[in-house]
Amino acid sequence: MRAVRPRPSWLQGHLFAMETNQILLVVAILAAVLFLVSVGLSYKSWQWFTITLLVMVFGTAVTHLVLAAYVLKTQESWREIIYGVRRPDQEKRSRGLKQHTADLQLATRELQFGKRENGVTTREGILQAEQRLRGLLVDRGSRWANCEPASRGDDGTVELKVPNPEGRQLRQDMLVFAFAQPAAPEDGEEEPKLALEYMGEFRISQIAIGEDADAAEGGAQFTTATLVPSLPLFDEEIQRISDSSDQWTIYDKMPVDSHYLFADVEDRQRWLPDSSLSEFEKDLQPAEEGDPSDRIEVLVRFRDDYTATIQLAETNEDGDPRTVEIEFRDGEEAWVRKDTITLGDQQILGADDLEAQGIVRVKSRVRSNFDSGIKLPGYPAPEAIDDVRQVAVAARYVRPLRDFRTLFRSVRGRRMQQEIEVDAIKLQTKQLEEDLADGKTALAAAEAAVARLKADSANLLREEQALSAHLAGLDQQHEQLLARRQALLESNARLADEFAQRQQRAAREIDRRAPAD
Repeated sequence: MRAVRPRPSWLQGHLFAMETNQILLVVAILAAVLFLVSVGLSYKSWQWFTITLLVMVFGTAVTHLVLAAYVLKTQESWREIIYGVRRPDQEKRSRGLKQHTADLQLATRELQFGKRENGVTTREGILQAEQRLRGLLVDRGSRWANCEPASRGDDGTVELKVPNPEGRQLRQDMLVFAFAQPAAPEDGEEEPKLALEYMGEFRISQIAIGEDADAAEGGAQFTTATLVPSLPLFDEEIQRISDSSDQWTIYDKMPVDSHYLFADVEDRQRWLPDSSLSEFEKDLQPAEEGDPSDRIEVLVRFRDDYTATIQLAETNEDGDPRTVEIEFRDGEEAWVRKDTITLGDQQILGADDLEAQGIVRVKSRVRSNFDSGIKLPGYPAPEAIDDVRQVAVAARYVRPLRDFRTLFRSVRGRRMQQEIEVDAIKLQTKQLEEDLADGKTALAAAEAAVARLKADSANLLREEQALSAHLAGLDQQHEQLLARRQALLESNARLADEFAQRQQRAAREIDRRAPAD
């Protein structure tokens, strides 16, 4: 076979170019010296035109020599810029423009497509960021900022002046979620705790296209949308809308919760109450013993390409359920829920089931680099390696995300139920107060009746005493009458006996005196 001559490196070519330039410069100087010497030796044959031609040729040669020196110096400088230069006080050659260009090209590729090591993306690029951004925009929906409330009604209706964004027009009967930005704090005032204040859920009842008269010629187009509350408002909500700032932002979807939204400690402390702060501080931190298994994610490496299809509760324009496909590549690492999640009729496989099917392999971390080697539910205890280190499952705690729209509606429902219960309690209280007033009136009447009864009782007592005394007198008179009656009966009986005896004697006397027939 024909031997292939190795191609010289850029460093060897650079050194060869430097040596050639120096040799050519030395040769040119020697030629000029020899020319001057030869001219000096031939002075006996000089003529005026010879001297003239000699001066012109020599001057031209010197000029070209100087220009050639400048060109060679320029080339050497550019080579130093392109390939770098090694100075006496440096051990390594400085990075030249060519190396910088190669580094920039590599950095550009990494910025555009991401950085991959061993077939795994270790740092996302613009392409992955754009995909993530598109996913976030799908979740976030359309957004209209710098809206100005033109008027506010007593019932919570708002006429909103919306700058016309191209390609994202508002529609009639469209549901929007409004947020107001607090006014900028004045000197000495504290910064507002919330960046945006939720105003409520509205329905666009009317749309009108207008032109800003204060703008330059041609006027900036804007849309005036009449927002009507889609749900009954409480008095404090109407008051909050009336007192809100002059800068609103509206969304066609309620902003979604995110694990990274409250990742900053200062934001968590400013935006969250103390009762919920600990849960958010623990989010995405290494899992601990006792954490619920449904709130644990483990780090897995996919052994093959895998696509998870998730059916959402939302519907598309045709009325069909909207689905989202999440793709994972062979060798890709990702955080996956430990347990399988059931959403309606579909199941989203967790790390345990995926590993059982041979789709993924659960990653492990060295104790000193991750956590304390805890024992998680469903996994074996950490194993000792060389009696020095322990291996634990790479797991982290994830807080449950909140559906703010459902949460607001639930809070509103509980609030309305509480209002109904409060009204019922107020009605019962009013009824009880009326009953209490009636009871007090009846009590006063009863007390008056008791007083009258007490007086009547005293009178009756006196009358009873008088009646008792009169009854005693009557009893005494009755006894006397009974005694007299008895005496009269005895007297009458005696008189009757006497009358009978006298009647008998009178009869005998009559019989005695009457003549016999």
